[in-house]
Amino acid sequence: MNIKLCSWLAITALSCTQSWAAVSPEEANGLGSSLTPLGAEKVGNEDGAIPEWTGGHRMRRIPAEAVARHPESYPGIGGQKPLFTFSSANASDYTDKPSRSHQTLLARNPGSYKMNVYPTVRSVYAPDYVYKATRENALKGRAENFGELIVDVVTGIPFPIPKDGKEVVWHHKTRHRGASIRCYNVQLVVQNSGTLTAHKLGEDVLFSDSMPKVTYAGLNGVMTDFLQINLAPPRSSGGVAGA
Repeated sequence: MNIKLCSWLAITALSCTQSWAAVSPEEANGLGSSLTPLGAEKVGNEDGAIPEWTGGHRMRRIPAEAVARHPESYPGIGGQKPLFTFSSANASDYTDKPSRSHQTLLARNPGSYKMNVYPTVRSVYAPDYVYKATRENALKGRAENFGELIVDVVTGIPFPIPKDGKEVVWHHKTRHRGASIRCYNVQLVVQNSGTLTAHKLGEDVLFSDSMPKVTYAGLNGVMTDFLQINLAPPRSSGGVAGA
C-alpha cells in the first residue's frame, strides 16, 4: 500500500473519533464554591440587579389534584410590588433594557401597553444527586464524534465547565426536568373555511437519564422515552406515537 495513503487513512481515523476530554480536578473544585453546582457563576453583577446565587428555592410540594398556580409558594411573590412599570411615560429612561418585541408592542399600543418589572431572583435548584452526578460528569465525561456524542455522563449537567458551544447545547438537551412528566396540549388546525379544529394530545415522557440511580451503561444509549396519544377529534382519537 502506498505510504501516503496509509498516512491519509490514519489521519482520517483520528479525525472521525475526535473527542474533548474532561476537566481537571482543580477546575472541578470550582463547582459549589466559585461556581454553582451546575456550573454557573455564583456571584451577582456589579450593580446588584442580578443577585448572588445562594442555593435556589425548594418549592413546597403541590397536591397532585391542584390545577391552579401557587405563586404564594415562592417567598415574597404574593404581595411583592414591581420595581417600576415600563410604559410610554418612561420609555426614554430605559432604551437599553426592553427587547425589540417589547419596544414594538409599546410603539403600536402607546396608550395601553405596559410591563411591570420585578426584582431578579435566582431560584434554580436541583436535587443533591444531580449535583453529585454533575461533578462526576465534569471529571470523566467527554464528547466524541465532533461533539455529536457524549460518553460517560448521566443524570446531571454533562459539561458544567464547557469548553465549546456544542457542550453548552448538550446542557439544554440533557437538563434536569425531574424523572417524568405528563402533559396535555391542544393544537388548533385552521381549515380552508377558516374554522378551527382542536387536536388534543396527551404526552408521557420518562427522562431515563435523570433517574437517581441510573448508570451510563444502564441507559444503553436511550436518554428519553416518549409516548403521545391522540385524544381528539374523534376521527384521530386513539392514535399513538412513541420514541
